[in-house]
Amino acid sequence: MPSWKFLLASHYAGSLQRKIVCATIRTNVEQHGLASVLPLVKFETGKSKEYYLGIAFDENVPNAVEDARRVLLESSIKNIILEPQQPEAIKSLLRGTIDCASFTIPISYEKENEPETINPSQILSLADTIEMQSFEKNMPEIELLDKLLYWCSSIGQGDIRGIQNACELLGICTEWGGTWSVLRRLVLLGHTEFKTLNTIRWGVVPSVLIKTSENGAYYLSGQRSPSMMAALQKQLDVKENPQVEGPKQLIVEGVKEDVDIILATPQKIVNLGCVSERLSKLLPKLELWAKSIPAWDEKDFERYQIERYFPQNDEFVTVESMSQPKKGLYRFSIEHNKRKLETLAYFDDKNIIWKCGDFYGLRFLARQNVGICNAVYNEKNNELVIADKNRWPMPYERALVLASGTLPRRLKTENGLSVLAYASVSRELAKRLCGLLSLTMEG
Repeated sequence: MPSWKFLLASHYAGSLQRKIVCATIRTNVEQHGLASVLPLVKFETGKSKEYYLGIAFDENVPNAVEDARRVLLESSIKNIILEPQQPEAIKSLLRGTIDCASFTIPISYEKENEPETINPSQILSLADTIEMQSFEKNMPEIELLDKLLYWCSSIGQGDIRGIQNACELLGICTEWGGTWSVLRRLVLLGHTEFKTLNTIRWGVVPSVLIKTSENGAYYLSGQRSPSMMAALQKQLDVKENPQVEGPKQLIVEGVKEDVDIILATPQKIVNLGCVSERLSKLLPKLELWAKSIPAWDEKDFERYQIERYFPQNDEFVTVESMSQPKKGLYRFSIEHNKRKLETLAYFDDKNIIWKCGDFYGLRFLARQNVGICNAVYNEKNNELVIADKNRWPMPYERALVLASGTLPRRLKTENGLSVLAYASVSRELAKRLCGLLSLTMEG
């Protein structure tokens, strides 16, 4: 039976730096394969710059204390206290917790001052270009996104800063745009929902079964917990399908049509059937969706650096005057507290109004207005293929992603065009969605 003790050390850092130090320790623990031997890091919270931190070890494991000391030294922690401490002795001292081995319990974050309010439009404008970077299919990245989904499931809801903190600790991303990119993927996969108030708030979706559009398979979406997964695997076969940029897809075999799953926990997993088909019948035409985009009431444009988006070249060009704005997408930049803030806005010349939204949605409007968006249906693979610069607004792309439960594959055509291929999309579904967006579907 394990006999846990803590190797204590003193250090000097602010509240945010303490978590970064602990994240470094966690990384070193994982690199040495010591997560089962050194499963926990705790640190002292508070405003004082000098603080204590401790790394837990099982004294029954040979060389455990030496391993703990080595990890601390490798993390630039020098002032190590020689005598290991009992957990009860440091319980009231070390209140901040970072769990290195698993996310089966919530991560405890140190209380911080309220962050500077950031307008959702500024977050969204930074966002989606970061998501277009290429990713290699490596297991560590997939495992980290699995852990993030477990963390979201245990916390339940919060604002984007909470996910930003979790991503930083896991090593997934550190920038606001990168955080939105991760949340956006979880939304597309049906794991979370979001809304914008003074900031972006998110909530995890209850566990549900969703049927694919093409082959009739079922996959699990929404909240995940170790206990729920164990109970589900006792009743049905669950197969893992690793995917780049997202948590593993979980295919559930043996599901009966329109029948919910009752687990012993007790917990019910509702069978929603083919959500993408239902969405395709509920989503509005593009023109109606565009009217629902929030208005931007800015009047003082003189303080901004302004760029206009030119769809044919897929680029922003500086605008000298805004006396008579033309229909289309614009980017407004301003310096604030030594930081560059950006807002994306679309000018509707018919109603003389500015609309503020995310990059993909506004860019699609601008490109579709000049008729350069299209889609190709690959009958052989049941895939809908679109150019990445024609990426759809989120509600419509979500219908495509939920058709298979997987994010799109990124491909290159023979002439070098970057495209996105959405799997398990039936021809009928593809045709209906393209019709909503007034797109020509080839193939």
